[in-house]
Amino acid sequence: MLRLTRKVEYALFALQYMAVRPGEVVSSKEIAECCGLSPELVAKVMSSLARSGIVRVHHGVHGGFALERSPATITLSEVIRSVEGYQPHLIQCEEEHGHPCTIEDHCTIRSPLVALQAQIERIFDAMTIADLLGGVHPVELELPDGH
Repeated sequence: MLRLTRKVEYALFALQYMAVRPGEVVSSKEIAECCGLSPELVAKVMSSLARSGIVRVHHGVHGGFALERSPATITLSEVIRSVEGYQPHLIQCEEEHGHPCTIEDHCTIRSPLVALQAQIERIFDAMTIADLLGGVHPVELELPDGH
């Protein structure tokens, strides 16, 4: 099933940690220790977030990272693309561009799963780091035919 990778989870923990400390510069070591995460993976994730412009790097003795923007403007989709380089898909044929599907002419699952994928992407596009601070996000999944 669709699962967020550990890198994405670490990025979300880090951004959530930073979001409740607006304007503070925090180190990847501090984030790792506070959240019980691997320091090496947190450092890699923070580098990806910095390259994407989600966080800003502060160099020097008391260096670290700070949010570049408000948590309300950083979407989960953006975080996923930042650390993974792509948005994951439910079905493999949607990820493999240029590789023809051998059963495409009579496939009965692709269309409904592509519709579901679109709904998931809509939620990831709508949900922000600020939403993670408040608990449940009020995005509703639109199911076809009253289901």
